[in-house]
Amino acid sequence: ICQQYRQRAENVVLMAVASSCSCLIVKFFASYVAAYVSGLHIIDPHLLIGGFDNTRFFAQFAVLVLPLLAIPIIKASSHRHFFWGLLSIFWGLLIFSGSRGAWIAAGSVIVLYFFFGSGLRQWASIQIRGVLLGFGFFLLIGEAIPLLLGMQVSNHVADRLTLNSSGRILLWEHAYTVWKQHLILGIGPMQLAG
Repeated sequence: ICQQYRQRAENVVLMAVASSCSCLIVKFFASYVAAYVSGLHIIDPHLLIGGFDNTRFFAQFAVLVLPLLAIPIIKASSHRHFFWGLLSIFWGLLIFSGSRGAWIAAGSVIVLYFFFGSGLRQWASIQIRGVLLGFGFFLLIGEAIPLLLGMQVSNHVADRLTLNSSGRILLWEHAYTVWKQHLILGIGPMQLAG
């Protein structure tokens, strides 16, 4: 009986994840088409990947759901082709978003699981294939289609590929100093946001 409830709960979670991802993908495609039809001819990942106040929040959501999208593929469910599509497109959107931290986090886990987690190698290889398909999707929506239609891509991923820390190291040093000064009780949430 416990196994039956566990399977039912897993199905509910996977359906919720699939529904959320599907809605975000449909919204993305609608926004993508609207960017062309409106006559603006500007593709901006931050505007197209909607439903989140910040692209980083989308990246956090993506990093949470990408592992779950591989479960039906591993279990060879009857819906695995649908989940392959979701996984690949979501990887493409994550690449398109330019969220370097999410790339590093997800990539690190995939590499660790592939080389050191013998039981998780199948999951990692599915994610690697998802990344490759997603990269192809990114090249299509972020490079080929805009080039063919004469559209401009603002906030392009290539613009975000920098080797500097974007000022983060100074922020981390300041946070560390404040942490040492208020070690026991801290200073409260969002006190360093300004």
